[in-house]
Order: sequence, then C-alpha cells, then structure tokens
Amino acid sequence: MKKIELKKLTIELIGSDIIYIRIKDHSSIEEEDIIEAKQHNLKLTRGQAYAVVIATGDFTDVSQEARSAMASEKMETNRKATALIITKFAQKLIGNFYLRVNKPNVPTKMFSKKEKAMAWAKEILAKN
Repeated sequence: MKKIELKKLTIELIGSDIIYIRIKDHSSIEEEDIIEAKQHNLKLTRGQAYAVVIATGDFTDVSQEARSAMASEKMETNRKATALIITKFAQKLIGNFYLRVNKPNVPTKMFSKKEKAMAWAKEILAKN
C-alpha cells in the first residue's frame, strides 16, 4: 500500500485501482488541493482507471471552487467513481448540494461507512 501525506490530505492506493483520501481534521479544501490530489492519484494508479473513496475529517469544509474543480471533466480523467464517506449532518448537506449543483459526470454516492463505500467503488470498477 502506497501512502502520501499532504498538509490537508492523506492519499493511499489500496490494491491497484482504489484511491482512499482522508481529509484531515480542521482542513479547508481549496481548488489547489484538488489539483494536487489529482496529480498524486494519476501517479499512484500509473494512469489507469480508478475509483476514489473520500473520507471527511472533523470540522472540514470544501470550497465552492474545489467542488467545481472536482466535478470538472478535467479532474475526472481516469476516475470511474467517487464514494464520499460522510458522518456529519452539515457535511451531508454539502454533499447533497455537490451532487445536485455540481453534477459530477462519474457515478458519485455518499456513504456513512467506509466498508460500504469501498464495496460500491469496487462494484463500479468491475462494471467498467
């Protein structure tokens, strides 16, 4: 398992095609964080198709620009699915807003448990 520690994120490659991103507690994610994560995702997966599972930390937020960047076609290159692990009510509201307003082009779903998010990501990858 390969792991990269960034200021606001921890990025891990699980197997050969699942990227697990943990947003660190008290972090505000900006567009540049999304761009940096994408660069690492492509390196870790060696440019192959992958799914990303994102776990939110405590007291985290994601800017409007970061949400737009994440849903953009450019940032979705090689990403086949996005699973969001959300445990806080406020983050769930933001997640619903992201799904309705930013309308990501790849299958994207919210979960409360990591195991279910990982299983769904594997299922989507198996279909592609």
